[in-house]
Amino acid sequence: MKFSFEWLKQIINLQKITFNELVEKLILSGFEIETIENKPNIKDITIDLSITTNRLDMTSIIGLAREISTIVNTSFLSDLYLSNRYNNKILPNNIFKISKSLFDIKINTITNLVNCLSPQWLINYLIGCDIKPRYVLNDIQEYIKIKWGQDIEIFDISKINHNTTNHTFFNFKKVNSIKEKFIYEQCLSRLDYEILMYKNTILSVMGLESNQDFFCNSKTSSIIVLGTICKPEYITEITEQLSIRTDKSIRHQKKILRCDFINAYNETLQLIATYGKGTIGLSQEYHKINNVPKKIFIEREYINNILGKTKKCNNRYLSVNRTFHILKQLKFQPIYNNNYKKFQITIPRYRENDIVNKIDVIEEIGRIHGFDYFNDNLKFYNKKGYISQKQYIIKYIKQVLRSYGLNEVNHYSLKNKSYIPNLKNISLYNPLIEDQSELRHNILQNLITTKIFNIKQKNLQNEIFEVGKIFTKNTVQKKDYIENIHIASILGNSNFSQNSWYTKAEPLSWFQAKGLLEEIFEKLNAQILWKKIDIRHIKTIDHSLLNMFKLQRSAILCNSNTKEEIGIFGEIKSNVLQKNIGHSTYSFEINIDYLIKTINTKNHLQYKIKPYSLYPSVTRDLSIILNQGEDLEYIKQSIINRNNDLLESIEIFNAYKDKKNLKTRNIGLRLIYRAQNRSLNKIDMKNIDNDINFLLQK
Repeated sequence: MKFSFEWLKQIINLQKITFNELVEKLILSGFEIETIENKPNIKDITIDLSITTNRLDMTSIIGLAREISTIVNTSFLSDLYLSNRYNNKILPNNIFKISKSLFDIKINTITNLVNCLSPQWLINYLIGCDIKPRYVLNDIQEYIKIKWGQDIEIFDISKINHNTTNHTFFNFKKVNSIKEKFIYEQCLSRLDYEILMYKNTILSVMGLESNQDFFCNSKTSSIIVLGTICKPEYITEITEQLSIRTDKSIRHQKKILRCDFINAYNETLQLIATYGKGTIGLSQEYHKINNVPKKIFIEREYINNILGKTKKCNNRYLSVNRTFHILKQLKFQPIYNNNYKKFQITIPRYRENDIVNKIDVIEEIGRIHGFDYFNDNLKFYNKKGYISQKQYIIKYIKQVLRSYGLNEVNHYSLKNKSYIPNLKNISLYNPLIEDQSELRHNILQNLITTKIFNIKQKNLQNEIFEVGKIFTKNTVQKKDYIENIHIASILGNSNFSQNSWYTKAEPLSWFQAKGLLEEIFEKLNAQILWKKIDIRHIKTIDHSLLNMFKLQRSAILCNSNTKEEIGIFGEIKSNVLQKNIGHSTYSFEINIDYLIKTINTKNHLQYKIKPYSLYPSVTRDLSIILNQGEDLEYIKQSIINRNNDLLESIEIFNAYKDKKNLKTRNIGLRLIYRAQNRSLNKIDMKNIDNDINFLLQK
């Protein structure tokens, strides 16, 4: 937008600053100057300034003058440009209804105009802004538009009386039964827009377009002066319905400043009366009541944290006095509360569109003080970044699994809609595709799908794992859902181990897969209890996950202290893989959060040094017959509960079944007894035998 420098000098005091200094300050404040043009014939300089979209208050000379007065800390030559004049009441002579489209409107008739030329100062100002002068009424209209940024139009009454218009609107219907001189009506057509009529003739469609056939010319002697500010929401709605945009609609959609409306309109009447010698009639107007000016509270500490320290003042933060002075310079009416270390500011009416949040205020403080005066170096930290325990464990487990030759895979958290109803499933309201309509509640299902795909591609040697999120509904609070991180893996390889080139390779066995998982637990110091699966007592493991395992060759993983279920391990059913691959496939899925609770990491002060016993041990081998369903862990715990201090260890050394009686099994236990400070005597041996006899009788 082009501005006249001489015009600016008539509004604000620029005697103490040169033109080049002003240009430099504007550039440093974030404005972009496209061109600078000297016009010696009028002794003026034209500045072409690029206005950012968030600073629409600067699309006028007054707006630019306000900004320059803030940047260079100078004053206006008239208090008129600082006042925010509003008419917050509907005036007694108002004949308009409550408007859907308008914030402000004011109308006057002026008669008995005398045609004369525009004054030289007005012509020079327009030329300085690169606008071609025409005749006095048009020049005044252009002058007000560039000075105040307001939408003020002038219509020729004689043209309206003759009603010789050829102008076409958007298929409007005229409103009959006109009684008042000015009628402001809502159109009764299919669109909900508002029009202004005079003597049964449409003058203007509010915020969209005015009848150009009624505009004045150099011979006009009686006029209607119309000033309007429309609501941007209304303009947006109407332009979308009509699929049309005009210069007038764009101007109103960008929010014309209401605080300048009265001043701009009154100056228009004053100029017309001065240079046209006309008679001004009564005004008719409507003003929507304004909201209370917005206040923002901002802490001094927050300002310091964002802007940082200054290069001057011994590398300190901005002082309270300096910050207060800048806010006052910005016309923000600051108040500082020393008790709460907080500023209260009131946003000026002309800055309400771009000063919305605390960060906008801080940006203004930095801009006025000068961003080049703040330190722009980031603080140097020589400390390592913090890694949470969960992330460390996940990283460690991944490292261990990769060292065993497993490949990590990643899948979407979305899956196909389940055909079996499950209350814990979470469905999307608007899925893009059917394949991604539900959030997954386990990872293993995706791993099996990948395994099947690789089998079809003849890639049989693939062992994979994944760490990812699963989602389940909260049965306690139905509106919420639970999000957890799980780790799952599929193990199975027909060539897992081979002693030599002359022997046949062996597939992965159940115990080898279990050993791999136990090794991970041991490295994590996780206290895990392996339990037989009993569907009646399963609490946290999803039943759709259980259905993928052979329950006779699976186990529930629990916290050894709290007995809380943390996951499952076992052999996958062959029908789940949909194809016979010639070897068993094992899998596990574990809740990472529950696994962390089982970890008991000891520091060096918690370890005890205990010497080995130098005395011989006594061994007792027991053969115990267990019925189907009986738990060996119960037998071991019963032996331990005897509290025999001489008992050193319990080991299983054999297990077999009788072919004639498959409902029972024989377990060989080896009990080792030893004393720390002496050899065992006959009394000790007798007590040991008595304990064993007691256990066997139970």
